[in-house]
Amino acid sequence: MQAKSRSETELLFLGHISDLCKTAALSDKSVYTRFLTEAEQDAAGRFIKSNRDYNAPHKFFGGYEDAERLVLGVGADLRSFPITALTFSFTLFDGKDRVSHRDILGAALNLSISRELIGDILVGEDFTVMFCLESAADIITRELTKIGRVGVRIEQGTPRGLPPQSFEIISASVKTPRLDSVVAESIGFSREKAQALIKSGAVKLKGTAVFDADRQLLPGTAFTVAGHGKFMLEEIGHITKKGRIHIQIKRFK
Repeated sequence: MQAKSRSETELLFLGHISDLCKTAALSDKSVYTRFLTEAEQDAAGRFIKSNRDYNAPHKFFGGYEDAERLVLGVGADLRSFPITALTFSFTLFDGKDRVSHRDILGAALNLSISRELIGDILVGEDFTVMFCLESAADIITRELTKIGRVGVRIEQGTPRGLPPQSFEIISASVKTPRLDSVVAESIGFSREKAQALIKSGAVKLKGTAVFDADRQLLPGTAFTVAGHGKFMLEEIGHITKKGRIHIQIKRFK
């Protein structure tokens, strides 16, 4: 079977969003999507706002503040998103085994659960919190008892709170907070190599590849670099004596 083109995929997705809006309007009930990527969130939000017929009350939520993967709710009453938090507590063998984001996601997917049913996974030292749709919560809680060699106990809710997310601060100075300059400082590359990465589609903002290296970034802009991780331009500060701009970049571990 021939793969659908990007435009066909987008049209199908926006058709689904249109159907949700119609359902919410006709039934007077709130309806919800699966977890959406940042690119899908952007496309859905723009679609609803640009179509008067579909400009219904809507909200994005991922289970906690600052979530990346979000569910879109459409309707008048958006207080009860179908999202469940699961807390994974681990038994570490000899203190050497560590469970990564990839390990946990892979174990859940091995239960034949679609990636779209799983939101953010916040990994801590000895426990993790996963956000998922209610339809996936029971099977994960019931059937996932071990990840690799590590035993796991799962309970619904966040009795231990959310695990603190670790990151490091990178301080640098740039002539201007262009995308290529910020990426270069983030990963320790020259600006020319950063430009090549951008041209290849390796740098994404809101889940979408950005190809304009001279794009100006604002504080709070998050981006990913394939093979290097996730970053955020946290602060644009003072101008140095040499006329360069001091910036702070947050690199998530």
